[in-house]
Amino acid sequence: MQLFCRQAMILRWTYSFLHLSLIQYIAVSGKKDLDLYCGACKAIVNEVEYIVNKVDPKKTIDVGTFRLDPNGKQKSSKVSYARSEIHLTELLEDVCSKMNGYAESKSDSGKREYVRTSSRDGEAIALNNISISGDISKKLKYACESIIEDHEDEFVALFAKGDKNIIEKVCRDLGEYCKDEQTKDEL
Repeated sequence: MQLFCRQAMILRWTYSFLHLSLIQYIAVSGKKDLDLYCGACKAIVNEVEYIVNKVDPKKTIDVGTFRLDPNGKQKSSKVSYARSEIHLTELLEDVCSKMNGYAESKSDSGKREYVRTSSRDGEAIALNNISISGDISKKLKYACESIIEDHEDEFVALFAKGDKNIIEKVCRDLGEYCKDEQTKDEL
């Protein structure tokens, strides 16, 4: 019995030590990898814009309120489904699952970017200096989820307006994930 108690105490101490070590590691390395977050943010915009642009522009959805006006009529209006809040929210809930279609690319100067590994129209893509791994996909997905959690409302509002500077406004200015030189070719 004494041996069992001693082993249990050692296991608890080991677990506590490992847990504390993990917390310290996270605290020390808690700095965001800005290349990763910038790439994930740009990928979010890329994926959502692509899907929004594929939706039939004639497709509309009724939006409005359940309240009645003094005449007993419900106020509602039709808006484009592609840029409706409902559609955009659904897209943002699913967009991070598309990060497994991206890979890390390094330029000769050592700059890291994240690129699609397959084209959407079936044409061949030149993949140079590419690293494809499950670890990269997991990191991109985590960064994507973190960005969506922090800025979903801003994304929805800007996509709904059809704003062309989402990368600049969310990825660079608001989230501070990207630098000017990382967004100038995207604008």
